[in-house]
Amino acid sequence: MTDNSLNNSRPALVAAYLLSVESYRLKAERLFDDRFSRELIPSAWKISLLPGFDARAYRIPGIQQVHVFELDLPDPQRLKQTYVKNILGELPAHVSYVPIDFDRQDIDGVMTTVGFQIAEKIVHNGRIA
Repeated sequence: MTDNSLNNSRPALVAAYLLSVESYRLKAERLFDDRFSRELIPSAWKISLLPGFDARAYRIPGIQQVHVFELDLPDPQRLKQTYVKNILGELPAHVSYVPIDFDRQDIDGVMTTVGFQIAEKIVHNGRIA
């Protein structure tokens, strides 16, 4: 293989790599979602840090049994709330949208102001604590 043919195939190799990474990410996400759905613990709490437009709090079957705290920057969170209201008609009662400035506020302080209690069962980033 000449240097020129390697250069010509580089975009295809990069594309194949990115597809495999995305495929892995989607499989891992699906695995977590399935496990979370099977192991739903009524009255448990789930924390999502910087969820952006992640829709787990709305799409996992039975998730409404869990109190979800979505901690995110204020502007993206307001935009997400607008979209959620437009799609669902109202904001779901099981989701608390918690605006936070990570540079100026600490998570513990913000979470106590919204009624979070550490003694509860918690799910964070795919791990049940």
